[in-house]
Parts: sequence; structure tokens; C-alpha cells
Amino acid sequence: RQLQTFDVSSFGGNLGLCDEQPNKSCPGDNTTAVPQGAEVDDEDDENSIFYGALYMSLGLRFFIGFWILLGTVLLWQPWRIVYMRVLNRLTEYILLCSTLQCFYFSALLVK
Repeated sequence: RQLQTFDVSSFGGNLGLCDEQPNKSCPGDNTTAVPQGAEVDDEDDENSIFYGALYMSLGLRFFIGFWILLGTVLLWQPWRIVYMRVLNRLTEYILLCSTLQCFYFSALLVK
């Protein structure tokens, strides 16, 4: 009810409104008229260019960093051996912890 007390000309500069605006059609209409003097923001274009460049640089950084790490592990034998040892120790540690947790919870359930 409060918005009905305003005159139609009060909403003239709001591009998001439709219906009773003099130079604006609703989204379902065939043509959409933009009020005179209204400027289109180029900010969306600038943001899309910025985010596009950001995502491309992030992808490129990930790709290069991943292959630098993986390339040294694959091509340099001492690093490959150390990497495999670390992976073996890590998997053994994870399996040990999960086994201990299973025994701990099974002991709690028995009580």
C-alpha cells in the first residue's frame, strides 16, 4: 500500500521495474523500451573479462605447478623412491588409525 501513494513518475529512473512506467514494457512483451537518458553499465563486461582472466590464470598455474611436481617425481628416480616411501607410510598410518578406531568403537559397543 505504501508504494501506491507514490506517483508513477517517482519510479521513472528504475530500470528494474515494469508495468506502469511510461517507456518500459514487461518481460513478457515483445519489445523493451529503455527510458531516454539511461546509460548501460559496462561494469558487467569488465567483470566478465576480469573473472575470465582470473580463472584462466588459476587453471594455468595449477596445470604448470602440477606438472612441475609430477614431472620431477616421474623423471628423477631419487625423488620417485622418496615419494613412494612417503605414500606407503601414509597409507599404513591411515590404515592403522582406522583399525584402532574400529577396535575402540567396537569395545564401546560391547560395554
